[in-house]
Amino acid sequence: MSNLNALFSTNSKASGSRASANRVSTSTSRASASTAIPPRLISQSSGSSIQSFESDDSITPLSSVSNVRARSDDVLLLRRILTKIELLQKINEDNQKKLCKLGEDMKSIKEKISVFSFNKESLDVIIKKSSEELIEHSIYPIPGDYKEMAEEVLRKTNNDFFLSLSDQWDGYFEKKMKKIGEKIRNLRSNLSTKVKASIFKIFDKLPPINSNATAAEITAWKRSPIVLECYKKLFTEIENTSEKYIVRIIKNAWPKKEFIPDSHTAWCVSIAEILLNPNNEYIQITEDVVQPFVEKNLNTLCQTSQEAPKSVAVCPEQRVKLR
Repeated sequence: MSNLNALFSTNSKASGSRASANRVSTSTSRASASTAIPPRLISQSSGSSIQSFESDDSITPLSSVSNVRARSDDVLLLRRILTKIELLQKINEDNQKKLCKLGEDMKSIKEKISVFSFNKESLDVIIKKSSEELIEHSIYPIPGDYKEMAEEVLRKTNNDFFLSLSDQWDGYFEKKMKKIGEKIRNLRSNLSTKVKASIFKIFDKLPPINSNATAAEITAWKRSPIVLECYKKLFTEIENTSEKYIVRIIKNAWPKKEFIPDSHTAWCVSIAEILLNPNNEYIQITEDVVQPFVEKNLNTLCQTSQEAPKSVAVCPEQRVKLR
């Protein structure tokens, strides 16, 4: 009995154990069944996890590559910009050189046009004005003054043309303006004629004399009583006046001039002396004849004044009292 009881007790325990196990298994199965995740959710969840992991893995490397590529693109763009700037600078330099060359060409063309447009009539005007200005200040201007006076007159008359000549001015003057000396000689000849006319006007009783008269005719004329009398009166006062004959002759030769340069005064006195002096046989006032007289009389004029000014009034008697 006791063994059976033990057996039954064992069986009972075993059965109980099995029952308990079954209950536990059943309970576990239910619990498992009740807590199981549907396959669809599992699939979605695992996919999301994988995708999430992949996204997390791709953020850092790909962003770095993109940044590097962006910086590389910026560098390339900057290089292209700098290259274009350098190219533009070179083009600008080339254009500047072309503009300078164009300016030089335009200047050359302008100079040529100015030279061509400056015709003979314009040149003659410059020569005439230059000669008149020179002889206005001195009967015998220094040849070195010709160019200086011509430049002054040309600047006043046509400064654009003068500037266009630039460094060619010296050659242009030598080639085109040599006639200034010739023009001055012609002006002196005209003034000589005026002085002679003034002498015959002031000494209105003087008989005429041909400039081409023979030596015998000249001697006879100069030694005639009337000519001798005029020569003696040359530096004396006119009757009933305080003015000397020579001063009146000078005034009449330059009626519009308030002041007359010493060279003009000495020259006028020299012509009167040569024409009326019975001790010489000259009647024509040539350069070689008159110049020695002019130098002598000019020195006398300078000695009569301690100041020796360049120009003198036509009226002061001491300036023309040469004897």
